[in-house]
Amino acid sequence: MDGKQVINQIHAEGQVPKYTSLDLAAGQTVSLQADYLPHAAGSRFGFGIAYEPDLVSADAKQIASLADAVVLAVGFNPPTEGEGHDRTFTLPWGQDALIEAIAAANPRTIVTLTGGGGMDTRRWLDKVPALLHTWYPGQEGGTAVAQILFGKYDPEGKLPVSFDRSWEDNPSY
Repeated sequence: MDGKQVINQIHAEGQVPKYTSLDLAAGQTVSLQADYLPHAAGSRFGFGIAYEPDLVSADAKQIASLADAVVLAVGFNPPTEGEGHDRTFTLPWGQDALIEAIAAANPRTIVTLTGGGGMDTRRWLDKVPALLHTWYPGQEGGTAVAQILFGKYDPEGKLPVSFDRSWEDNPSY
């Protein structure tokens, strides 16, 4: 944008596409250039612009504000994470904005993360009272999450992994 690189994703076919957020002003003119070099047959390229605060409807925020508590399920799924391709450390586009908007509407917002590894939570972690990483819990995952949230079970234990606060903390970086 305006001669500065704002995103770079080398050989991205099969990966979750990266995205970036830019601060723009009404009436501002910018020059955009996208360079795309396909790495595999059947490649796709997409580009879109959306105003992030408009991603979460006023109705959703209103409903969240009226609830005793909100359980917000975010993260990855088979199309965005799986064997044979890497995924980004960031959540899929729009999910950070969703968490921030709902947590602002209801301070008792509990976030459940689905994914096979760590992900970036820095943007909103201090705005929610609870985070539950569910990994990929299977067909009884909803039951397990409900039992944890209602206090029937305590999700305690020793993890065989560490969670990086940022991508730069990960040895793969």
